[in-house]
Amino acid sequence: MTAKEWLEWLALRPAASGLERPVLDEIAQRVSAWTDESHLDAAGNLVLIRHGQGQGPLLLLAAHIDQICLWVKDILPGGFLQVVAPGIHPQVLPGARVQIGEFQGVIAMTPPHLRRTAPSATDSGSDLVAVDLGETEETVRGAVRPGDPVFFAAVSSGMGEDRFTGAGLDNRASVTATLLALESLVGLSPWVDLAVVLTSSEEAGLIGASAAGVGLHPDLALAVDVTYGRGLDTPVDLTVPLGHGPAIGRGPNCHLGLERFLIRAARHARLPFQVEVMAGNSGTDAWALQVSAGGVRTGTVSVPLLYMHTPAEVVSLADIRCTASLLGEAVQLLDQDSYQEIVQW
Repeated sequence: MTAKEWLEWLALRPAASGLERPVLDEIAQRVSAWTDESHLDAAGNLVLIRHGQGQGPLLLLAAHIDQICLWVKDILPGGFLQVVAPGIHPQVLPGARVQIGEFQGVIAMTPPHLRRTAPSATDSGSDLVAVDLGETEETVRGAVRPGDPVFFAAVSSGMGEDRFTGAGLDNRASVTATLLALESLVGLSPWVDLAVVLTSSEEAGLIGASAAGVGLHPDLALAVDVTYGRGLDTPVDLTVPLGHGPAIGRGPNCHLGLERFLIRAARHARLPFQVEVMAGNSGTDAWALQVSAGGVRTGTVSVPLLYMHTPAEVVSLADIRCTASLLGEAVQLLDQDSYQEIVQW
């Protein structure tokens, strides 16, 4: 499957934090020929293992499979759903199309002409966020329960020659890159042992990564995620442009030796890349992996993404392919000499 095909396939299989099992089961089946073993751990992570030559360290590639969503808090008279939206700016909610199970719906909104106070530039039109499913209250109460996830509608498409838009590209873009990298290693025999972990519940507090770091105790780890893309009116110092390759993290959450090795791998493969300055918490699985099991040398590789945590996130397909190529090159290039250079820092 191409990057676009993976994204389209994943868009139809949304996964909320803690409820990732169905899509992980399907992925495990699809990639079984690329791995030596796989399992789902107790934290809900899918762990895919590729054995190396038997002498090298364990490299962990972590990409979280869960996505941001809304959650049903209550069922209101008339069949409306009261929902909470952690991590989602209220400005993007009014009128958004959503789905819950087999139902399609919209975020209800009072038209601005009927509001008693003038709307601000940042509010959602109401303190109450509600979903209209167009169904009777009886039907809704029979099919929906408080605590059920509500996703932005699975509408995805290409944009121009290189862009792709849809909900949940954080982090389906990096899951795609990681799986493409895993596929590229078929038939090869790298020195290192490799664990590709599609982590659970990153959006709920790095739960899966915390468990994977302790359970697998890797020697090296890379968190593969998305990062803020540079768009209209975005701060230059906090963003990276789309179409210029993956962003390699630099900062206290990123091991210096691993960062330098990633840059060498990108240059060796003649791949475009960017360096992203992360002055503190990277906001990725790397934050948990770095301090797990007595400490792990950890780095980040990120796909630039526009409009994060909205119904229409945007990525560059070329960036995803380059991220996959960088990860595959890093696995192949990592030998005993390279490993010693990394760990000396």
